Amino acid sequence: SDLAGTKEAMNRLQIAENKLRDPELVKNYRPGMVARLIEAVMEKQFVIARSAKDWSQAEAVVGRAIKYNADGVGGLFFEGRLALVQGDADRAAVKLRQGLEKMPNSPQGLQWLGAALLRGGQFSEARTVFESALDLSPNNGYAHLGMAQLASVNGNEEEKRKHLKECARLIPREPWVRKQMQVLVDEENPEQGIARRVELRKQNPDDRENLVRLAFLYLRTKEFKKGSEIIEAVVQKNPTNQDLMLNAANFYRQWNRDEEGKGVAL
Repeated sequence: SDLAGTKEAMNRLQIAENKLRDPELVKNYRPGMVARLIEAVMEKQFVIARSAKDWSQAEAVVGRAIKYNADGVGGLFFEGRLALVQGDADRAAVKLRQGLEKMPNSPQGLQWLGAALLRGGQFSEARTVFESALDLSPNNGYAHLGMAQLASVNGNEEEKRKHLKECARLIPREPWVRKQMQVLVDEENPEQGIARRVELRKQNPDDRENLVRLAFLYLRTKEFKKGSEIIEAVVQKNPTNQDLMLNAANFYRQWNRDEEGKGVAL
């Protein structure tokens, strides 16, 4: 099972970490190499625990990161990342800022802070932080991801495509990237995209994301009525969902019906 596999992987990594902490076993390693290997092992442990949402394991890793200064900033980066995946963007930002005070030129630290700010709705500062991360490390895929997501929020399709292209090169397996690349493929050939999404709709009629994408594809083929019917039905079923309201307003805006779009968004 997945749980058994997770436990087995964590046990193997714990054994590796223990060996790396045995002075006798690592006495012939080059200076600095042991610390880097331990950090890599603990990073893998954290990622596995996070993916499994095993918070007790994740917290144990963070505790050791603090104890052994695994990230070079007293475990602050690990603390911030744990807070972020647990949904506390404000605490994450605090911890990551503290870590960056000790290591201001860390591209990863900046990227994590950008993600926390993005999650917390602080879009302007998030953009500045992501840009700083990319200045230091142009191939930081997750900083490009943050920039693409910001561009998506702001409706800047040109910038979104620019950073999404980099994401596809650097982190092609990231779920959000894969979904957005499929959106681009659909937009380039909307008829095929519509056919694909109509089939998905049959399989899962309540998939809101698919329905919204389908509505926007109907815009591209000038089938405004079909798209409008889908958007209105989705909004009626989810009247308090602000993201859907924004999508609806954007749909009508693209349909050159700004007033109706404004009405839906209110």
